[in-house]
Amino acid sequence: MATTAAAATIQTLQEENLVERCAEMGRYFVTGLQQLQARFPDIIRAVRGRGLLIGVEIVDAQVGESLAQRMFDRNVLIAYTLNKPEVIRIEPPLIITRKLVDLALERFEDSLQEESQR
Repeated sequence: MATTAAAATIQTLQEENLVERCAEMGRYFVTGLQQLQARFPDIIRAVRGRGLLIGVEIVDAQVGESLAQRMFDRNVLIAYTLNKPEVIRIEPPLIITRKLVDLALERFEDSLQEESQR
């Protein structure tokens, strides 16, 4: 059964071009986050990622935790890392659409606006 599941997964990855799509959507997401970094350099220290595994380094852990909570309040699930709590991880599904990336970026921007007014 495990082999059948693995074969179906590989087939889906190939048929739906998910690896290429993941790279494309990751670039799109990172570009949007880098634009937010340019607007909020006092909050976002760095943006990095590969594919749809993205890290946003915040100036300190307390601000990162606050920002993560603001995103949760806006129904965007993100996590800060345990070994470096000032880094927020963004790990959307491989099938995410541009529309959803834009929505996440919009909500991230709103959260950054609130955080900058604190």
